[in-house]
Amino acid sequence: MAKQSYIASEMLHMGEEEVLRPAHAIFFSGCTATCHFCTAARFAFHPTYGVAVTPEQLAARILQRQGEGARSLCFIGGDPAPHIPFILATLASVGSQRTIPAVFNSNFYLTDTALDLLDEAIDIYLPDLK
Repeated sequence: MAKQSYIASEMLHMGEEEVLRPAHAIFFSGCTATCHFCTAARFAFHPTYGVAVTPEQLAARILQRQGEGARSLCFIGGDPAPHIPFILATLASVGSQRTIPAVFNSNFYLTDTALDLLDEAIDIYLPDLK
């Protein structure tokens, strides 16, 4: 697990599945794989790329993007798996103010324990299988 979470970028993103668009995509730096064909290598292979944020800072941004029309909240990367504790703290900070589904878009190289941690917080699991 990452000691500090870095956000490579975040935006209202039209590149996700239609039912999820526009998605508030949060691209975490770092990944659990090093695929030679990675389209996000610029930040996926560099876990400290981007901006270090706190869960409270990201929670405020999530609520802002929700207000701007986001239909989903997509944790992506790199890979979000090393950031599970940070994601859970962020979602706890947002609390009941979140009205859109949380999506975990990952390569899913995860343990059962990691999946159990996400169980109550994530609404949609979106595997990016290689």
